Amino acid sequence: MPATYDDYPTTAELTTFLAGWGLALPTNFETDVYIFAAIDEWERLTRYHPFLASTSTAYRYDPPGPNKTRENRGGAKRLFLDRGFVTITEVVSGITTSSPDGTVLVVDTDYRLWPSNVNVAPDLKPYTIIDFIGYQHGEPRSIKVTGVPGYSTVLTAETYQAVMHLAAAAACDGIREGIASEAVEWAEGDVRERKSVELADKLGMRWSGKARAIATSYRRAIF
Repeated sequence: MPATYDDYPTTAELTTFLAGWGLALPTNFETDVYIFAAIDEWERLTRYHPFLASTSTAYRYDPPGPNKTRENRGGAKRLFLDRGFVTITEVVSGITTSSPDGTVLVVDTDYRLWPSNVNVAPDLKPYTIIDFIGYQHGEPRSIKVTGVPGYSTVLTAETYQAVMHLAAAAACDGIREGIASEAVEWAEGDVRERKSVELADKLGMRWSGKARAIATSYRRAIF
């Protein structure tokens, strides 16, 4: 079975990764901001926020269908969710001001979740669609979906590496700027610093390109 990771790369792992490629880190170089920025960028590129499973939360939706503007909305069976869910524990319909509890629906009786085999290796794909048995009608935000948002509960080796590459690419910009600020006028002896700047340019572009290419295969479709 392919390796999986329970969390995103750490700042220590990023520092080790950069050093392993022969990059000279400037004095007092901080890597934590690059990890956080890489996670934000990965979620923006894939359109899954969060990507790694979070805590259970309730979300409200309009009934799906062609009627999207009037008070009585809906007219269709398939609800395309605005995020992925690794689990969905409850679906409620018919919520109104006078009936705030609505009607709790039964999975595989009143609705089905798609795709099937969610969070199963090697794909680890999330639920993105609720397929109701009957046509849905109701007020705006009258459907409530409760579950754990995210693409998956773990990261594959590919996604873990992609986030690492995004962080490393961003760090390369900081490395280049940090070295330049420490050595305003390079002498002939500043060979290591000069090579680190050149290496940071090349590696940063390569890592960013690879990560972005991987992100396209995970990008959530918007309907």
